[in-house]
Amino acid sequence: MNHYKNMKKTYWLFLAPVLVSLLLVIVLPFIYGIYTSFTNSNGLTMSFIGLTNYKELFSDQRFLESISVTFWFSIISVLLVNIIGLALGLLVTSIKGKFATFLRTTFFIPNLIGGVILGFIWQFIFIQAFSAIGSATGIPVF
Repeated sequence: MNHYKNMKKTYWLFLAPVLVSLLLVIVLPFIYGIYTSFTNSNGLTMSFIGLTNYKELFSDQRFLESISVTFWFSIISVLLVNIIGLALGLLVTSIKGKFATFLRTTFFIPNLIGGVILGFIWQFIFIQAFSAIGSATGIPVF
């Protein structure tokens, strides 16, 4: 039982920095944003006005239209992406032979290209950085 308590303390010790960072970077700004939404703020001073900002926001026709467009765009795009992906997946798995291998390769190549391009970018960055360090310090290793 004592070993279990020590392990639990160790877990919390490792989790503490992440939880503190999460609190400082996400939770506190979120709460502050909610509080600020109930005020009339000009950047220097704040005065509490209650739900006035929300009443004004939900009475604005352009805001309501933008919410409607965003909602329908999200629904349609999620449905289309999933339906098209499922259809193409079923198509590729139902075909047999060399053409199926070609299709699988064709669908998988875009997943590889991003990593390859990223590798070239980092290689370029490091070659430029280390050659600059080598010329600045005179050390031939760089």
